[in-house]
Amino acid sequence: LIQNLRKIQGDNISEDDIREQFHKAFDKHPHRHLEYEQECNGKTDMVIKEEDAPTIQYELKTYFKENEIFYQDTAFSKIMHDIDKLYKRKPDSMAYFILVCKKQLIETCPDSDKFKFIKETGSGNVGLNTKYKVNGYFDEITITAKHRESNDDFVILSWEIEKKPTPKKKKR
Repeated sequence: LIQNLRKIQGDNISEDDIREQFHKAFDKHPHRHLEYEQECNGKTDMVIKEEDAPTIQYELKTYFKENEIFYQDTAFSKIMHDIDKLYKRKPDSMAYFILVCKKQLIETCPDSDKFKFIKETGSGNVGLNTKYKVNGYFDEITITAKHRESNDDFVILSWEIEKKPTPKKKKR
């Protein structure tokens, strides 16, 4: 789906364009009755609801346009902002950070600890279910590589965000 979108629009692809492609893919599964909500639950990009299943929240970042590259501080800051939002979600849901970008960005991704999870997952140097610890704004957050799809042109990567621990109630 994204490959066809790239043929039509080149690098002029927005997050909304890709989100729409994800919905089309989800909706192709028979017997699924999904509901989508955008910019809700603390301004999460998308929430997917299905009867008798945990709510799924995701944040999507895309990097296709010429000016969209992994600058050391700004790109990482935006990515961590999204991961941090997902970490703080309601405890009865699942959450994923999804990155869709030109393959070239993975190859030229900065060699730093900050971008390690992106570079390793995107290059295929680690297996799925590899866990990473990333520094959120207030907590260390565990993320797990869940999906990698790559072709000559672009990659789709996703990481599941572990839930923030529920604070223990004080005994009286």
